[in-house]
Amino acid sequence: MKPIINLFKSLSQFLLKGVNLSRIFLDKVSESKSDAHKIELVAKNQYSLEQKYKTETQNGYWEFQELDEAIALSDKILNRWSLRPNLFEVILRQLFEVNSLLKKLKKQKIRLVGAAEKVAQAQNLEAASWNNPEQDEALFNAQDLYHNCYILVENPKFLQAVNRCKQQLDIHGQFNSFVKQAKDLISNWKFQEGLQNLRSAEELFVTLSLQEEIAFCLGQIELQEEFEIIQTEVYNLAQMKEFQEAFNKLESILIKFPYPDGKELQAKIYQIIEGKKRFQDALIAEKQGDLDQAMDQYKKALKILPQLTECKIRLAIIEIKSHKWEEALSYVEGLTVERVTYIRGFAYAQQEKWEQAEQEWSSLSDADTKSLCITLIKRQKLFKIQEIECFVNAGQFEQAKLASKSFLDIFGLDDLVKKNLDKHIQPMLSQMFEKSLWESENWQEITKKAEETWLEYPDIRSLHNWTVASYYLAQIDPNKLLELITPWSAALANIDQDPSLQNLFWMGNNTVDLKEVFSDLKQTLDQLIDQVKDKNIEQYFQLRDHFRLEFTAIESMGNPPISGVKLNHLFLTPGCYKHFITSLLNDPSSSIEELYDGLPQESLYTAWGLAVAACLEGDVERAIKIKPQGNPRTDAEKYGYQFVCYHQGCYYLGKNLWRESVFPLQQGKPLITLSSQNSDRIDQLCEKQRKEIEDLSEHLEFSEFWYDLLQTNSSKLYFSEYKAKEVVKKIADKTMTENKGLQELRKISSICPDNPVVDDYINRISFSLELEKVLEQMQEANFREALNMTKKSPHQEKIKITLLEICLELFNKISKEVEPQEIPWTEVPRSKLILMCNLVLFMYDLDSTTVDYQTYRDYQAMRSRLTGSDYY
Repeated sequence: MKPIINLFKSLSQFLLKGVNLSRIFLDKVSESKSDAHKIELVAKNQYSLEQKYKTETQNGYWEFQELDEAIALSDKILNRWSLRPNLFEVILRQLFEVNSLLKKLKKQKIRLVGAAEKVAQAQNLEAASWNNPEQDEALFNAQDLYHNCYILVENPKFLQAVNRCKQQLDIHGQFNSFVKQAKDLISNWKFQEGLQNLRSAEELFVTLSLQEEIAFCLGQIELQEEFEIIQTEVYNLAQMKEFQEAFNKLESILIKFPYPDGKELQAKIYQIIEGKKRFQDALIAEKQGDLDQAMDQYKKALKILPQLTECKIRLAIIEIKSHKWEEALSYVEGLTVERVTYIRGFAYAQQEKWEQAEQEWSSLSDADTKSLCITLIKRQKLFKIQEIECFVNAGQFEQAKLASKSFLDIFGLDDLVKKNLDKHIQPMLSQMFEKSLWESENWQEITKKAEETWLEYPDIRSLHNWTVASYYLAQIDPNKLLELITPWSAALANIDQDPSLQNLFWMGNNTVDLKEVFSDLKQTLDQLIDQVKDKNIEQYFQLRDHFRLEFTAIESMGNPPISGVKLNHLFLTPGCYKHFITSLLNDPSSSIEELYDGLPQESLYTAWGLAVAACLEGDVERAIKIKPQGNPRTDAEKYGYQFVCYHQGCYYLGKNLWRESVFPLQQGKPLITLSSQNSDRIDQLCEKQRKEIEDLSEHLEFSEFWYDLLQTNSSKLYFSEYKAKEVVKKIADKTMTENKGLQELRKISSICPDNPVVDDYINRISFSLELEKVLEQMQEANFREALNMTKKSPHQEKIKITLLEICLELFNKISKEVEPQEIPWTEVPRSKLILMCNLVLFMYDLDSTTVDYQTYRDYQAMRSRLTGSDYY
């Protein structure tokens, strides 16, 4: 019994002891959890355990002591718990989740220790870069470490540290920017501006390298000031022509301060020194008579100093000594020095260009020299005039003419010489020529001479002589007919001025009928051309082309002529103008006036003239063959091109070859649109062509071409009609829906709003579409909606008639299905009865005349019994 009692006592003591231990354990657990909660708050600087002194670091004070406190508190909690607990404590730890708390604490401590280590690294890096703008990398790394610390522990101090690093980096950036700008300015020799930037950088940081840059910059500023003083002295020496001394003085400063502007100035001074040396060497060579050596040195000096006027003058003088007048003039071209004026005049005089020499010498300021030069010119003029007089007195009029022309070329326009040439010498030559014309039988030579005379002195007399000579030449040589057409037609154009047809003594008081003479002479030329027809057909066509052009132009000039090309009071035909245009334009005595009466006449004087004239005469086939191949350039050529294209297109249309007419008519479109007559003609031809086409695709092509070309009412009507037929065909072929087709037809209708064919197609298709929609409603037993759609439709009557036919046919079909069975109405399927009722009611609503009222009421009552409603 006693042992049992002792056992109970021992057990009681154990239990009492366990209770005490449990209470202690629970207190420790509670305290540990409370401290663990404080750890995070302490680490985030949200809770302070007690006031502590801050420890110093390289950067002042250690500002993150809360990390140490949090780590210490973690150690304190962990140290409370034995690493080797007994069985009872193990059970209690599991019971009160102490193990998970300790595990969490260990991880938290690792995180805090990591943050503390990173903070220490960051502060060391920050301290190393503080006041050291060249250590940006260290500051960037410190910023990253602070940011990583904040990720580990969300302490706001870490963000403050990040911002502090950022601000310091911004200041570093400002400093480095100032330094970089300063270096750029210094490298461009802008030391004052560079110094200002260095001083701005100095206000932010003071570094050894910065102080060295400032010292260098100050030294360069002193040298620059010294350079500017010497530069002024150099300019003064240069103005005094002391170039060598200026060069030496500049070189002394450039050794210490190699300023680019100074080097450039030094190079220019050296260039002047070298150029002057070459010039002096050339002068010496020239004095010694070595002109080649002098020329070589002068050229080298001029190459070095292009602005050295004296050098150009010396070169011109040497060229004059060598009788190279043009070369001499080239050296002094554009110079206005007095000596140059004399030299130019002298060079012109040596070439007998006395007019230019007089212009130069008349501007000389020295009176004696000027008088001497002008006297020389007058003497030369007098000598030439005497020479002309000698030729005239000796009857040598050809030589007198050449001498007169030479005088005018050399001395310029002289009224006396010009008048003598035009009024005496040339008429005498013409008379002599006319005399020889009838005495000589060498018509080849006579025609050549006459042509040359006309070219030199284009007047009615020379033109008459040229025409007569060409006529006799063509009589003996038919191959010269083309050369005859030109002067013959030009002479007829100016027949009213021909003196040979005026004051004829055998006519008495009667005047010559110029129209009759014109007609007879034209017929004479026409007959001469006809004689070639059987011998050479190609030559005949060519002669006809030019004949037609010339007389078309004459007709356009008027009677008497008032428009065209005029030369010295004569009107030129296209052949005459074209044959001699180059020579006439180069003759300063010839004055050509273009008095065209618009582009049609002007086009006759272009390369398109032959084809234009052929078109005007109606020979379009010939015009197509002879038209030029090049592209037109001038407005007159463009008109001629368009005119021929228009006639070519009409020609093809007239032969039902519309495809060949497309391109020429497109090219002639500007001309077509300007004339309703042209447009009407093409409309008529297109109407004729249309009747020859059968294929739909060809109709479409042709109608589109016609419409694009003219856009007249007839072309719009035709084009829209066949475009509509194309759409209808596509609908029929199922390659286009009716909806799409209707859209296309409405677009086509805008081309020609009043086209009955298009309107009919639109009405048909829109009716078909609306009927289809109504039938769809009926198929879905929506008779009421079908009725509303019918009443709103623009095709109401037509749809109504069609629907009545369909409904009646359907009603009869159902009736026939029911009637043969001879079954009571009560046994007829309900759906069929309802459909029959709907059809009768719908027909009555469409048109009350189709169903009598009593039948309507009977079927209405039947529907009411079947569906409970007397209306569909």
